[in-house]
Amino acid sequence: MYFKQLIRYKPRYFLLVVLFVLVQIFINLKRGMVLTPFFHYGMYSQQMPPQKSYEVLEVWVDRKKLRGQDFLPWQWDKIMQPLVYFKNISANNLLYYSNVKRISAAVFLPADSTDFIINCQYPLFEHWYSRYLSTILKRPVTKLDLVVRHYNLQQGKLQSTIQVQHLASTCR
Repeated sequence: MYFKQLIRYKPRYFLLVVLFVLVQIFINLKRGMVLTPFFHYGMYSQQMPPQKSYEVLEVWVDRKKLRGQDFLPWQWDKIMQPLVYFKNISANNLLYYSNVKRISAAVFLPADSTDFIINCQYPLFEHWYSRYLSTILKRPVTKLDLVVRHYNLQQGKLQSTIQVQHLASTCR
């Protein structure tokens, strides 16, 4: 009934609705190609079960561990997000080869790898991050340790493992 009235009184709106539906069907069939979360309803429709293991990034400044509860949420995000981005450089570089290159070729857009691939240069990152962190903490950072600690879920509780790796070893 709605479509009959829409095509009769507002044919342009009808074409817009049909185009939207066709784009939605195409995106759902294509899987992996998402224009925006608005168009792809299935992005948030699944429950996330607990994982068996977790990795937690830790920042140690002058031999003292920074704790999220000592900062405002936006400050903690400013502290942790650069570490997350650095840790995921390798995975993001793989994303270029698995998706970006394929999708850009499908729509005839040039995708130069130099625009997407980032080299892991930990000494430069650590130097930049210590200066960046000192502006957030409002004090100089003399000793900085960035580590990834591993936790396992055992009987409903997170148990720390002895496995700790330095952030420099995560990006190769």
